[in-house]
Amino acid sequence: MVKVKSISIGKYFITLFLVTFMLMVVGCSNEAVTNEVEADTGANVEETDGEAAPSAGNSVELRISHFVSPQHGQHTKVFEPFSEEVAELTEGRVTASIYPGAALGAPTAQYDMATTGVADITYAIQGYTPGKFPLSSVVELPFVAENAEKATSILWDLYNEFPEIQEEYKENKVLWLFGIDNDQILTTNKEIKTVEDLRGLKISTPSPASNAVVEAWGAIPVFMPMNEVYEAMQRGIVDGRLGPYSAVANFKLNEVTGYITEGDFYTTNFAITMNKQAWESLSEADQEAINGLLDKYRDLAAAVYSEDAELGKQAALDSGVEVTELSEDEKAGFKEALDPIHEAWVQEMDGDGLPGSQVYEEAMRLSDQYE
Repeated sequence: MVKVKSISIGKYFITLFLVTFMLMVVGCSNEAVTNEVEADTGANVEETDGEAAPSAGNSVELRISHFVSPQHGQHTKVFEPFSEEVAELTEGRVTASIYPGAALGAPTAQYDMATTGVADITYAIQGYTPGKFPLSSVVELPFVAENAEKATSILWDLYNEFPEIQEEYKENKVLWLFGIDNDQILTTNKEIKTVEDLRGLKISTPSPASNAVVEAWGAIPVFMPMNEVYEAMQRGIVDGRLGPYSAVANFKLNEVTGYITEGDFYTTNFAITMNKQAWESLSEADQEAINGLLDKYRDLAAAVYSEDAELGKQAALDSGVEVTELSEDEKAGFKEALDPIHEAWVQEMDGDGLPGSQVYEEAMRLSDQYE
């Protein structure tokens, strides 16, 4: 049974009067507020040829996404100062919010997140998007570059020289590309002094290029983003990682590593790109201001990784990790096993109709130039 409350006629008219009075007050208040806003911001309501004129001083807030921690050098020494400089140079018209720790998406999704607009700027390991950057991966071939700065110079020169490499990034606006400090062999329980010591071990890797390296040494590659490596080594899911000293510092791998074989085997490429629509939404003046910063932050990104490499090696030594620095004679066996990878890369690129031979020859020339 539904109960319905009734009210007296007198109460009804009192209630009706109060409601009507309140509506009049609210209506007057809204009109006063509207008039005040229009008076203060007349530019927003002026009309030109029947259309509302654009408001002056529009601002844009960019979302920068990365997958490392807020303590990582790329966050504190690169993205934070970059954001601050952009805001300063654009007089506050372009600001940024940074989302660390894969808050907006997985490490493997970063490049595509910039393409689709999930984020406006992303920090992506190229190898996490297999097959997307085939020609760029020449810099990741073994022993092409011995450090982050050299890898960065080679990669950037190749990008500017070959339209086919520029095409690999066509969906996004390239801000900067760079390479990091070289990969070493990190193992949990077994010391690695020769190629034979690696046979049958499960070694985690960050890219197809590194998969080929591990396979050439007779080990079993296990593709894995860096933020999963600590637990995988700790639990024995893998026997080690092909990774840089900077990762030892930034992901605390010294806590799960027993041995490091130092051979500076190869580097890893990174791409910092921006959603095209977000870029085109900026004024020409603001685009010019941002473009003026890119060389600085490309070089800085590489330098920060070199700094982290020194910190990582020291952290390993302080933790009692046994570090084996291969002599040139000892390194020869590792190199010999990897020699076919270069030729296979060229054949694969040429076979796919890409200028693999030309890109490889230029990469080797640049490698000598930046020695």
